Amino acid sequence: MTTDFIQQLQDDVWGILTNDAGFTSVPVYRARTPLEKDADGAPIVGQSAMIEEEIEQTLGGLTMKNGKCGIVAVVMLPDVKAESAESRGPALELTVIVRIIEDRLFNEGLTGTGITSAQLALHTVQVLHRRSLRGLYTLRVHPQSMMEEVPLPGDRTAQEVRLILSRSMAPLPKCARPAGTLVEGTLTLTCSEEAAVIYWTQDGTWPGPQNPQAAFYESPVDVHEATQIRAAAYAGEMQPSDDVWITV
Repeated sequence: MTTDFIQQLQDDVWGILTNDAGFTSVPVYRARTPLEKDADGAPIVGQSAMIEEEIEQTLGGLTMKNGKCGIVAVVMLPDVKAESAESRGPALELTVIVRIIEDRLFNEGLTGTGITSAQLALHTVQVLHRRSLRGLYTLRVHPQSMMEEVPLPGDRTAQEVRLILSRSMAPLPKCARPAGTLVEGTLTLTCSEEAAVIYWTQDGTWPGPQNPQAAFYESPVDVHEATQIRAAAYAGEMQPSDDVWITV
């Protein structure tokens, strides 16, 4: 189980929620590291601190999404459990946690969404339960704790949605890695795997179908500025290919 795979899973869940109509006015964040504070209560410097600041601004009405504020969703970095003794082969179980945080004072005000954390958590379950990821894995609600309220001080409340993804570690064939050819500013992507499809990005994020920043490769791409293209290939029930970076 690699860090890349875990982050790809987090990116997939983030992409699904970001593009869902129920989150039109609700910002969705990815926490690459735990959201935590030091002994004095100050945000720890780093990515978690930046996310904390953005969350505080949205909950406190300083920033808005589509004119609304007061509630956010945070996709936590999936938690990996040890191998299951009951599985037929080696397997790892991942728990996906989506935390819905609401400031009732602002969320119930004139610029609030009017959607409670409990309502949005239930909608999150409906969106993600039995959702297929990359055609290989399926999310399902956690059997012991599908939704759980997290106590917060003041007018704030939070709900945690927990889902499980089990991934067999038995060897699965992996799609062939795509290749890129650049001729006079035109980039052509190919894959030796029959019926493979290719996704690519230009911002460094994972090139997958659930990433809204990823483009489905249909024809050669005109590139006239220095950049880096990241691409990956997908075919049927095979694992996604290793990604390839192409410097233009």
